[in-house]
Amino acid sequence: MKIKGVIFDKDDTLIDLCEFWYTPCRETAKYVLEMCGLEKSDCNIEEMVTACGFDSDGRLIPASPMQSGTNEDVIDAFAEKAKALGGKLPCDMHNIAFDFFHDSLIRFGKAVPVNGVDKVLRELKNKGFKLCVVTLDEYAITRHCLEQLNVFELFDTVICADTVENPKPAPDAAYRFCKEFGLSPDEVIMVGDAQKDMIFAKRAGIHGVLFDPHDRFEKSSGEFVINNMKDVVKIAERYPDVD
Repeated sequence: MKIKGVIFDKDDTLIDLCEFWYTPCRETAKYVLEMCGLEKSDCNIEEMVTACGFDSDGRLIPASPMQSGTNEDVIDAFAEKAKALGGKLPCDMHNIAFDFFHDSLIRFGKAVPVNGVDKVLRELKNKGFKLCVVTLDEYAITRHCLEQLNVFELFDTVICADTVENPKPAPDAAYRFCKEFGLSPDEVIMVGDAQKDMIFAKRAGIHGVLFDPHDRFEKSSGEFVINNMKDVVKIAERYPDVD
Protein backbone atom coordinates (compact mmCIF):
# COMPACT_ATOMS: atom_id res chain seq x y z
CA MET A 1 0.00 0.00 0.00
CA LYS A 2 1.33 3.42 -0.96
CA ILE A 3 1.91 6.25 1.50
CA LYS A 4 -0.50 9.15 1.10
CA GLY A 5 -0.07 11.11 4.33
CA VAL A 6 2.88 12.31 6.42
CA ILE A 7 2.63 13.42 10.06
CA PHE A 8 5.44 15.47 11.58
CA ASP A 9 6.31 16.14 15.19
CA LYS A 10 7.32 19.79 15.76
CA ASP A 11 10.21 20.20 18.18
CA ASP A 12 13.56 18.88 16.93
CA THR A 13 11.78 17.57 13.85
CA LEU A 14 10.60 20.79 12.19
CA ILE A 15 12.31 23.34 14.46
CA ASP A 16 15.34 23.40 16.75
CA LEU A 17 13.86 22.85 20.21
CA CYS A 18 16.61 24.56 22.22
CA GLU A 19 16.67 27.64 20.03
CA PHE A 20 12.96 28.17 20.51
CA TRP A 21 12.38 27.16 24.13
CA TYR A 22 15.51 27.96 26.15
CA THR A 23 15.17 31.75 26.49
CA PRO A 24 11.41 31.68 27.26
CA CYS A 25 12.11 29.04 29.93
CA ARG A 26 14.75 31.21 31.60
CA GLU A 27 12.46 34.23 31.56
CA THR A 28 9.62 32.20 33.06
CA ALA A 29 11.94 30.73 35.69
CA LYS A 30 12.87 34.24 36.84
CA TYR A 31 9.22 35.28 36.89
CA VAL A 32 8.17 32.26 38.98
CA LEU A 33 11.01 32.83 41.44
CA GLU A 34 9.84 36.40 41.94
CA MET A 35 6.20 35.31 42.31
CA CYS A 36 7.22 32.86 45.02
CA GLY A 37 9.35 35.35 46.96
CA LEU A 38 12.65 33.76 46.01
CA GLU A 39 15.89 35.41 45.00
CA LYS A 40 16.57 35.50 41.27
CA SER A 41 20.13 34.33 41.74
CA ASP A 42 22.04 32.52 39.02
CA CYS A 43 21.93 29.36 41.14
CA ASN A 44 18.15 29.47 41.62
CA ILE A 45 17.53 30.24 37.96
CA GLU A 46 19.76 27.35 36.96
CA GLU A 47 17.89 24.95 39.24
CA MET A 48 14.55 26.05 37.82
CA VAL A 49 15.69 25.74 34.22
CA THR A 50 17.16 22.30 34.92
CA ALA A 51 13.87 21.19 36.48
CA CYS A 52 12.02 21.99 33.28
CA GLY A 53 14.55 20.31 31.02
CA PHE A 54 17.75 22.18 30.12
CA ASP A 55 21.21 21.52 31.54
CA SER A 56 23.76 24.21 32.47
CA ASP A 57 24.95 24.38 28.85
CA GLY A 58 21.45 24.92 27.51
CA ARG A 59 21.16 21.40 26.15
CA LEU A 60 17.98 19.37 26.36
CA ILE A 61 17.74 16.82 29.16
CA PRO A 62 16.26 13.50 27.91
CA ALA A 63 12.87 12.46 29.32
CA SER A 64 12.40 15.89 30.92
CA PRO A 65 9.11 17.85 30.94
CA MET A 66 10.52 19.97 28.13
CA GLN A 67 11.26 17.00 25.90
CA SER A 68 8.29 14.76 26.52
CA GLY A 69 5.68 16.78 28.40
CA THR A 70 3.16 19.53 27.74
CA ASN A 71 3.47 23.21 28.63
CA GLU A 72 1.44 22.48 31.75
CA ASP A 73 4.02 19.86 32.74
CA VAL A 74 6.74 22.51 32.42
CA ILE A 75 4.83 24.88 34.71
CA ASP A 76 4.26 22.04 37.18
CA ALA A 77 8.04 21.42 37.20
CA PHE A 78 8.68 25.10 37.89
CA ALA A 79 6.17 25.07 40.76
CA GLU A 80 7.61 21.94 42.34
CA LYS A 81 11.15 23.32 42.18
CA ALA A 82 10.11 26.71 43.58
CA LYS A 83 8.42 24.95 46.47
CA ALA A 84 11.52 22.80 47.07
CA LEU A 85 13.61 25.99 47.18
CA GLY A 86 11.41 27.30 49.99
CA GLY A 87 9.14 29.53 47.97
CA LYS A 88 5.55 30.32 48.83
CA LEU A 89 3.33 29.53 45.87
CA PRO A 90 0.40 31.94 45.29
CA CYS A 91 -2.92 30.16 44.92
CA ASP A 92 -3.26 31.32 41.29
CA MET A 93 0.41 30.79 40.49
CA HIS A 94 -0.14 28.05 37.89
CA ASN A 95 -2.49 30.06 35.65
CA ILE A 96 -0.46 33.26 35.91
CA ALA A 97 2.82 31.47 35.18
CA PHE A 98 1.24 29.57 32.30
CA ASP A 99 0.09 32.83 30.68
CA PHE A 100 3.52 34.39 31.20
CA PHE A 101 5.21 31.35 29.65
CA HIS A 102 2.87 31.52 26.66
CA ASP A 103 3.62 35.22 26.15
CA SER A 104 7.37 34.59 26.53
CA LEU A 105 7.27 31.94 23.82
CA ILE A 106 5.68 34.41 21.42
CA ARG A 107 8.04 37.22 22.46
CA PHE A 108 11.37 35.42 22.79
CA GLY A 109 11.00 32.10 20.97
CA LYS A 110 12.99 31.92 17.75
CA ALA A 111 11.87 29.24 15.32
CA VAL A 112 14.99 27.90 13.60
CA PRO A 113 14.23 25.17 11.03
CA VAL A 114 15.82 21.76 11.15
CA ASN A 115 18.26 21.60 8.26
CA GLY A 116 16.50 20.95 4.97
CA VAL A 117 12.98 20.67 6.36
CA ASP A 118 11.52 23.50 4.26
CA LYS A 119 12.60 21.85 1.02
CA VAL A 120 11.30 18.46 2.18
CA LEU A 121 7.88 19.86 3.11
CA ARG A 122 7.51 21.65 -0.21
CA GLU A 123 8.58 18.59 -2.18
CA LEU A 124 6.09 16.38 -0.34
CA LYS A 125 3.34 18.92 -0.86
CA ASN A 126 4.10 19.24 -4.58
CA LYS A 127 3.95 15.46 -4.90
CA GLY A 128 0.43 15.40 -3.44
CA PHE A 129 0.99 14.02 0.07
CA LYS A 130 -1.35 15.16 2.83
CA LEU A 131 0.71 16.84 5.57
CA CYS A 132 -0.03 17.13 9.27
CA VAL A 133 1.68 18.32 12.46
CA VAL A 134 0.99 16.45 15.72
CA THR A 135 2.58 18.02 18.78
CA LEU A 136 2.25 18.29 22.55
CA ASP A 137 2.49 22.06 22.23
CA GLU A 138 -0.47 24.45 22.08
CA TYR A 139 -2.05 25.41 18.77
CA ALA A 140 -1.26 29.14 19.08
CA ILE A 141 2.43 28.49 19.71
CA THR A 142 2.63 25.84 16.99
CA ARG A 143 1.04 28.12 14.42
CA HIS A 144 3.41 30.91 15.48
CA CYS A 145 6.41 28.62 14.84
CA LEU A 146 5.16 27.40 11.48
CA GLU A 147 4.39 30.93 10.34
CA GLN A 148 7.90 32.04 11.35
CA LEU A 149 9.22 29.29 9.06
CA ASN A 150 6.76 30.27 6.29
CA VAL A 151 5.45 26.70 6.10
CA PHE A 152 2.10 26.92 7.88
CA GLU A 153 0.19 26.93 4.60
CA LEU A 154 1.84 23.65 3.55
CA PHE A 155 0.05 21.65 6.24
CA ASP A 156 -3.44 20.31 5.65
CA THR A 157 -4.11 20.16 9.39
CA VAL A 158 -2.34 20.88 12.69
CA ILE A 159 -3.31 18.88 15.79
CA CYS A 160 -2.05 20.02 19.19
CA ALA A 161 -2.34 19.12 22.86
CA ASP A 162 -5.14 21.65 23.31
CA THR A 163 -7.10 20.61 20.21
CA VAL A 164 -7.43 16.86 20.84
CA GLU A 165 -8.95 15.11 23.84
CA ASN A 166 -6.06 12.68 24.30
CA PRO A 167 -2.68 14.00 23.07
CA LYS A 168 0.07 11.71 21.83
CA PRO A 169 1.21 9.09 22.52
CA ALA A 170 -2.53 8.34 22.54
CA PRO A 171 -3.46 7.62 18.90
CA ASP A 172 -6.40 10.06 18.70
CA ALA A 173 -4.61 12.66 16.55
CA ALA A 174 -3.63 10.06 13.94
CA TYR A 175 -7.17 8.71 13.85
CA ARG A 176 -8.50 12.24 13.28
CA PHE A 177 -6.02 12.87 10.45
CA CYS A 178 -6.93 9.61 8.74
CA LYS A 179 -10.66 10.20 9.09
CA GLU A 180 -10.49 13.78 7.84
CA PHE A 181 -8.63 12.88 4.66
CA GLY A 182 -9.96 9.38 4.00
CA LEU A 183 -6.70 7.60 4.73
CA SER A 184 -6.06 4.20 6.24
CA PRO A 185 -3.38 4.02 8.97
CA ASP A 186 -1.20 1.90 6.66
CA GLU A 187 -1.05 4.86 4.26
CA VAL A 188 0.50 7.22 6.83
CA ILE A 189 4.00 7.73 8.21
CA MET A 190 4.91 9.57 11.42
CA VAL A 191 8.21 11.48 11.49
CA GLY A 192 9.51 12.33 14.97
CA ASP A 193 12.67 12.57 17.02
CA ALA A 194 11.55 10.85 20.24
CA GLN A 195 10.47 7.44 21.45
CA LYS A 196 7.07 8.91 22.33
CA ASP A 197 6.55 9.60 18.62
CA MET A 198 7.27 5.97 17.79
CA ILE A 199 4.92 4.78 20.54
CA PHE A 200 2.27 7.07 19.06
CA ALA A 201 2.86 5.56 15.62
CA LYS A 202 2.64 2.00 16.90
CA ARG A 203 -0.56 2.63 18.84
CA ALA A 204 -2.17 4.26 15.80
CA GLY A 205 -1.06 1.53 13.38
CA ILE A 206 0.91 3.99 11.23
CA HIS A 207 4.55 3.71 10.13
CA GLY A 208 7.14 5.22 12.47
CA VAL A 209 10.10 7.14 11.04
CA LEU A 210 12.55 8.11 13.78
CA PHE A 211 14.56 11.21 12.91
CA ASP A 212 17.88 10.65 14.69
CA PRO A 213 20.57 12.96 13.28
CA HIS A 214 22.88 12.40 16.26
CA ASP A 215 22.59 8.57 16.45
CA ARG A 216 21.07 8.57 19.95
CA PHE A 217 18.79 5.58 19.46
CA GLU A 218 18.99 1.91 18.57
CA LYS A 219 18.24 1.18 14.94
CA SER A 220 15.25 -0.89 16.06
CA SER A 221 13.62 2.17 17.68
CA GLY A 222 11.40 2.86 14.68
CA GLU A 223 10.24 1.04 11.57
CA PHE A 224 12.67 3.38 9.82
CA VAL A 225 15.52 5.38 11.38
CA ILE A 226 16.94 8.30 9.40
CA ASN A 227 19.74 10.82 9.93
CA ASN A 228 18.75 13.19 7.14
CA MET A 229 15.33 14.77 6.73
CA LYS A 230 15.45 14.37 2.94
CA ASP A 231 15.07 10.60 3.46
CA VAL A 232 11.43 11.21 4.40
CA VAL A 233 10.66 11.86 0.74
CA LYS A 234 12.31 8.60 -0.32
CA ILE A 235 10.36 6.59 2.25
CA ALA A 236 7.06 8.28 1.38
CA GLU A 237 7.54 7.70 -2.35
CA ARG A 238 9.00 4.20 -2.35
CA TYR A 239 7.27 2.45 0.55
CA PRO A 240 7.22 -0.51 0.95
CA ASP A 241 10.23 -0.91 -1.39
CA VAL A 242 12.64 1.21 0.66
CA ASP A 243 16.28 0.11 0.59
